[in-house]
Amino acid sequence: MGNTKSYNQVPTSGNDPEDLTVDKYEPTEKSEDNDDHLMFVFHTTDGDSTERVVHDEVLPENQKFFTYTVTANGKLFAERDRNIQPIEIDDLLKHLRPGDAVEFLRDDLTFHWAMFVGNRMFVHLENEQVISHCVDDIKGGRRARMVNNVYKARCLPSVQCIHNAKAQIGRKDSIWKNSECFVMWCRTNQSEFAVDDMRVKDLDATPSKNLPKIYVLEIYDSDEVAEVKKFSSISELTDFRQNFEKMEGR
Repeated sequence: MGNTKSYNQVPTSGNDPEDLTVDKYEPTEKSEDNDDHLMFVFHTTDGDSTERVVHDEVLPENQKFFTYTVTANGKLFAERDRNIQPIEIDDLLKHLRPGDAVEFLRDDLTFHWAMFVGNRMFVHLENEQVISHCVDDIKGGRRARMVNNVYKARCLPSVQCIHNAKAQIGRKDSIWKNSECFVMWCRTNQSEFAVDDMRVKDLDATPSKNLPKIYVLEIYDSDEVAEVKKFSSISELTDFRQNFEKMEGR
């Protein structure tokens, strides 16, 4: 299926062309602190959105860093390696472009995903509601990492990712299990990131050819395998992995 058909699989609110615009921050007065006056330009190519990886700093001493791989029916679906470690959010902002996926490390040692939409603003899922926040108002912690490369699914053009996210602001009947699934749905429009019983089916697909996916999660502590588990949905897998990291990462 082409992008146009799959884009309509899950309803979005608002078809106003203004929803498709990307806020661009331009300084109105000169400041000695150049970091406060950045101009953000959205990316439109796969290479542009996946080649920018920020390598810096290390985790706090009380936080264990797990790596993991996820395969779907034997094919690599997602992977976190040791090259993407959290850094101070103000440092990360210098590298972000609208449409980027960001994972925040919170004070309670849990991880939370959000989409950067420009001008220091993020859209994310919090308590089953899609909300928009300035980075200064996001609760818990000031460290984060860019996670564009974690999932291997093909990313939509950034303007469409941003539209997907902004169109859901205020929605409370969440079809996403957690913040990670919400961001990845916005970036890919793939229905497997939605909750299973609310997933919108592809009416053009032939059922006999749509074999159910089996997701296999392997979590590593240093070079040792810490956990291997199978799941029937990516939402269940991400919930399990996040809880595992919260309990075992202390």
